Amino acid sequence: MSHRLTARDKFLVIASDGLWDTMTPMQVIRLIGEHMSGKITLTPLELSRESMKLSEINALLRVRQDAVKLKPADSNSATHIIRYALGGTAYGVDHDRLSQMLSIPQDMVRMFRDDITVQVIFFDSEFLRHC
Repeated sequence: MSHRLTARDKFLVIASDGLWDTMTPMQVIRLIGEHMSGKITLTPLELSRESMKLSEINALLRVRQDAVKLKPADSNSATHIIRYALGGTAYGVDHDRLSQMLSIPQDMVRMFRDDITVQVIFFDSEFLRHC
């Protein structure tokens, strides 16, 4: 199978079957999208130029305010996906469930979950636009 990258391609997920046993591709795509949107709140606000109008700054702050709702606990998309794979519910991450899944003794863990490996590779859309 092959796929020629276009500017519309944003990322590639390479994961072991342990992830796909617990999540669908659409769930993973949604989580990465939410993570990307919320991640802007993890960095300090930088103004694009010195002479910005107050209305432009206000618009930037409103975008960040909306993104705070999606602020991820993780700065890494792969970690974010694994956290949801092990502890995710319809209402977010259940930290008790996550803790239980991570603290299962090594000799019993295979009865409850498979190993999970995730790599998320982000593409430079601007570069792809010129290819």
